[in-house]
Amino acid sequence: MHRRPWLSLLFLALLLGVVPGLGQEADPPGEGASAPESPASPAGEGSAAAEPEGYEGWKALGETREAAGQWLDALKAYRLARRAVLRELGLPPEVEDGADERLKGLRVRIEGCARSYGIEERYKSPDFTDSADTLAKDRARDLVEEVFERVKHFYVAEAELGPLFARGLRSLGRTIELPGLRARYTSLADAEARASFQEDLERVALKAAERSDATPEACKEWISYLLDLNDVSCAVPAGVMAYELIMGALEGLDPFTTFMNELETRKFMETFSGDYAGIGAYVGLRGEDQVFTIISPIYSGPAYKAGLLSGDAIVEIEGHPTAGQKIDALVRELKGAPGTSVTVLVQRDGWDKPRSFTIERADIHIETVRSRMLPGEIGYVSLNQFNHSATTELRDAVAALQEAGMQGLVLDLRGNPGGYLEGAVAVADLFVGGRKLLVYSQGRNELIARRKDYYSTDAGTFKDFPMVVLVNSQSASASEIVSGALQQHKRARLVGEKTFGKGSVQQLMRLRTSGKECLLRLTIAKYFLPDGTSIHEKGIAPDATVEPETYTEAELTEVERLRNANVFRDFAAGLLAGNPDGATTLADADVESVDDYPGLASFHEGLETSLSLDDTRRLVRVALRQKVADARGKEFVADIPEDRVLQRGIVEVLGELHVDTASIPEYSRF
Repeated sequence: MHRRPWLSLLFLALLLGVVPGLGQEADPPGEGASAPESPASPAGEGSAAAEPEGYEGWKALGETREAAGQWLDALKAYRLARRAVLRELGLPPEVEDGADERLKGLRVRIEGCARSYGIEERYKSPDFTDSADTLAKDRARDLVEEVFERVKHFYVAEAELGPLFARGLRSLGRTIELPGLRARYTSLADAEARASFQEDLERVALKAAERSDATPEACKEWISYLLDLNDVSCAVPAGVMAYELIMGALEGLDPFTTFMNELETRKFMETFSGDYAGIGAYVGLRGEDQVFTIISPIYSGPAYKAGLLSGDAIVEIEGHPTAGQKIDALVRELKGAPGTSVTVLVQRDGWDKPRSFTIERADIHIETVRSRMLPGEIGYVSLNQFNHSATTELRDAVAALQEAGMQGLVLDLRGNPGGYLEGAVAVADLFVGGRKLLVYSQGRNELIARRKDYYSTDAGTFKDFPMVVLVNSQSASASEIVSGALQQHKRARLVGEKTFGKGSVQQLMRLRTSGKECLLRLTIAKYFLPDGTSIHEKGIAPDATVEPETYTEAELTEVERLRNANVFRDFAAGLLAGNPDGATTLADADVESVDDYPGLASFHEGLETSLSLDDTRRLVRVALRQKVADARGKEFVADIPEDRVLQRGIVEVLGELHVDTASIPEYSRF
């Protein structure tokens, strides 16, 4: 049987879409963000137009959309133009864009549209605009000076402040030309005043670009001069001037050095704490109508306890319709102080009319660690980020598995973007015995980034069982410290894909000129694995590679079409209602037999789909897992039948235990 285990994972990704948890941010619309594959083609009012063809067609559409300020549509068109070039050249999606001039040009377009979209979205947030609009001129000057001072003294490499300042001014110049900004700040609608101010910006930028020896004080003088000119021309708020100049300048350093205002600082700290206050649900915009939907409740949270389930559409919040609203704004309405209440109107499939729920907000803890015992006494633990509780939660989970008889461990770091360096060291220390070098960091400034060695501290809390670490291309930073240290000390084998390759250290700096409400996240050092190698922009190669499955555009389109029609979810609901125990067994680990799904063959035939019957079974099972999780109030952990990387990890652990996989029924098929 031809297996395509990617299909269930693909369906799950489509099911989730861009899903910011309450208190978490979705990825910006860059190259890696989720988005529908095809933007609408240009057409007159009430008419239809043929879909563009090939590189030239999609590029032309992108240029049209970009000129109109339709950044997302332009972004999607440019991505499809890039895909057309890759297909023509026979290159994989991850190829470097320097391979072809067309790819390099598209990369510039993609990054520009993503930046423009991000800027305009920022200024739709009342919290952000309140901060930008109320920042006084003297504070703006001081903030610019402080940021450039921190860069000069603490950045990992020597930074030429003048050229950086010039870059920031040109970024500011692009910003004030954006339609969204001109609509918000009416003074920018005066084309003559805007053109005059652009000349001022460029004049100072040319001067700054020649000053590689510029000081932070010089940067303050330049921004002071421009702020005064701005008062009699465009009258852009001082906060907009300072924020956009700073963020544009920092783009010239590295992707991980960023400035965050008060709102962004709060969100960032919430993400790394793993806690926030709200109703407790992952939400997203689903379907062609972009309906505000609960993708999955957090089962310990108040939304689930009040009766809300996966797939519920929230049509009103406090009497205000959600249709057509931005997801960030909707999330803000659901969040609030613990103990306060929010009333939502919810529509569920099968209900004649929406029903009202009043939910008391609470502090929500997002699980960092999930674990279970797999057949054959193999422990499985996934760690999704290195926050303040990661080490404690991981240690407790492994200890519990060991107490239950665990003989070997699979530690899953796939998709883990990293976190605190100290957390990575503490996690690696759990598994490495003796005093051994785990990682070291070193930067330019001896005051805050002198070489610092991190060693294991004792005999190792867990050092006596076989161990495998699962990694992929999204395993980054702290994940790579842990996997690299365990690999080099031969404590664990790595299984999966080459890791991301982020080997730089950022320090969070509270900016005193902002009342310590704003953060500068500055790259101050690089870290090195025990043998002295840096994985920055290189990644770590696994000991056993499992390549990700690929899929065609036609398959993706077909799965999305059926997903939008809710057909898999509806069929799964019928299975669960008809045989709860049997449905739960299938959701946990079926034996890949369509005969175990009553009525599946007829259901598949009625879909009139190009997908195979077995593909349909897998997609039904993904939906069934969500339905069963809702019914029992507990997530599934690990998916043995579908997860090829996990399967290989299990094989590796059993090999070290000298156990034949065929001797364990659940593993006999791989």
